[in-house]
Amino acid sequence: MTDRIDQPHPQGPPPLSADTAVRLDRLFRRYNQRLVALAVTRTRDRHAAEDVASETWLRVAAWLPTLQADDDHAYGWLAAITRRAAADHYRPRRADERPTDFDAPGAPLSA
Repeated sequence: MTDRIDQPHPQGPPPLSADTAVRLDRLFRRYNQRLVALAVTRTRDRHAAEDVASETWLRVAAWLPTLQADDDHAYGWLAAITRRAAADHYRPRRADERPTDFDAPGAPLSA
């Protein structure tokens, strides 16, 4: 049986190497509570903060091989990713979603 990290998802990023997975686990155990707390200060909502922290760890997994700092000094990098994930959490998913039938009930008066 292969480990889940070795099975690529067809639409996702490439699988993590074993070393990267171990490092990700180590960072998660060390910084997750602080990152959730940071996300709470950004979102003012515990549930949204947990979503932001989850998104943060997905982004970290994708970019972890580029982190040159040792794990003891990684918080600044992780915090920056968390702040960006919090901002993206409230950004509209698609800015181009607008009604095209302006005669429909409930359609905005201006585009």
